[in-house]
Amino acid sequence: MASITEASSVGNVDAVYHVVQRTVLGVTVNYIERFVELTFPTGYQSSWQVDAGIGYNGAAATIFSGAQHLGGMAVTGLADGVVNQLHNAC
Repeated sequence: MASITEASSVGNVDAVYHVVQRTVLGVTVNYIERFVELTFPTGYQSSWQVDAGIGYNGAAATIFSGAQHLGGMAVTGLADGVVNQLHNAC
């Protein structure tokens, strides 16, 4: 773990970084991750506190790419207020 003072959208913060070990598609990998500042610019509905998450903002779609770090994991998605559980994401 390490803490580094960084400029962010909310001013200077003590950014906390840590190493997380995960098993992805049967392979053990290490990720360097950063804790996000807990800010809620338009209320809690605008919050984003997830682990290893990705976001999408575009036209309706049923196929996505760019989530290789979630391969083989159970994935939860939220679209239009509906939670969907996906298994064995690739």
